[in-house]
Amino acid sequence: MSFVQHLREERNKLLLASLSSAIGFFLALLANSAVDQFRERKVYQLMLSSVRIEAAANAEILQTGFLVHFEKGIVLQQFGTSAAAQALASTSFLRFSNSEEVARISDYTRQLSLANRYREMVEGLRKSEGTEDFAQHVVNSWRLNLERCGQAISLVSAGP
Repeated sequence: MSFVQHLREERNKLLLASLSSAIGFFLALLANSAVDQFRERKVYQLMLSSVRIEAAANAEILQTGFLVHFEKGIVLQQFGTSAAAQALASTSFLRFSNSEEVARISDYTRQLSLANRYREMVEGLRKSEGTEDFAQHVVNSWRLNLERCGQAISLVSAGP
């Protein structure tokens, strides 16, 4: 065997080894990407589940904590929105959710946060003298907000 022929064989072996290494590396990247995608999808599903559980708890709070005595300025428990806020802040959640889902959860968070603020305002006004007319105006606006809260809670609880 000549020296040139030997060099060609070695070159072919080197090319084959490099090609098989590159293919192995590419397959490893694909596998890692698939695993990461699966994990992020699972995170999304868990976050969505926690938002729906929070919405179910808030439906109960709406019925027993707000609607019973809100017109008198008495609310026994405020709404929780931490699961929804965390979901909206998560890139994993936003990557897999659609725009309608994000809009529903954003509206849910906004309406429930506003109801909590109305609660604080009305409780403060009820403690002050001479603010009954203004407090009643705020309660009337609050009533509309609580209707919207009920709708937002239903939409988030039901899902897509």
